[in-house]
Amino acid sequence: MKWDDEQKMVGKSKASQKPIVKSNEIESKKVSKTVEPKSLNDGFSNSHDVVPVGKKEKGEKQLNKSKEYVLGVKGSTILIREVPKGFYETEIYKFFKQFGDIKCVRVDRTLSGKFAKCAFVRFFDAEVAKIAKEAMNGYIMFGKKLDISIMDGWVPHQSSFCPRELLLSATNIHMDSLHNASKRIKEEKDTYNQLPTESIIKLLNERINREIILKEKLKEFEIDYKFTGYLDAVKSALEPKQTEIKTTKTTPTPTTTTKTVTKKIVKSK
Repeated sequence: MKWDDEQKMVGKSKASQKPIVKSNEIESKKVSKTVEPKSLNDGFSNSHDVVPVGKKEKGEKQLNKSKEYVLGVKGSTILIREVPKGFYETEIYKFFKQFGDIKCVRVDRTLSGKFAKCAFVRFFDAEVAKIAKEAMNGYIMFGKKLDISIMDGWVPHQSSFCPRELLLSATNIHMDSLHNASKRIKEEKDTYNQLPTESIIKLLNERINREIILKEKLKEFEIDYKFTGYLDAVKSALEPKQTEIKTTKTTPTPTTTTKTVTKKIVKSK
């Protein structure tokens, strides 16, 4: 018997094993579907891709709300220049809350973190920001004249501000971080000075090799950029310092001779 004949026999045996379904059961399983006729004039009535106008309006409202959260209400952020020393997040919040509710405060500091360059105050309402600007612009505080303006164009992001919940302790937190940073730098210097000379030489060689690789990459890109790195610092430290001998020229002072003239007085007899 061929392979095709065997498959036919197997198929017949499987068909014979199927249960017999009566016609009454088939009719009971049928589901009546009502198909609504499509309108000839409107071709998009039965389409699922049509977005109703109400959802679009909701999307625009959500977008505006997110913009207000990220950038604040338009005209509600003021910029303070010439910030006096010691007038930071907590002090700014306590002083400016007399005009209205403050949402958040931001202080831009120098690289050392000890001095403030400028500050941003974001209110909940634009009218409050306008009143604060008119009242405090040109106000002299701790020897500095405040320069306040309302920001209409670029506005800092919400994530860069100090939130309202932390404003009462923000200055103390910043001062503690500065103290901890100086303490950490001192500890790092102490640990570095306690290292043996062999490990220090190894660290310097690794950093010098990185600098050489970086300079070679800059040459490949035809970038003429010179910087003083570890190699220059080591060379300047190993070179003996030349002491300049200052020579002072002495100019002779002219001597003045004084002559005494004696007059003889002859008395007439």
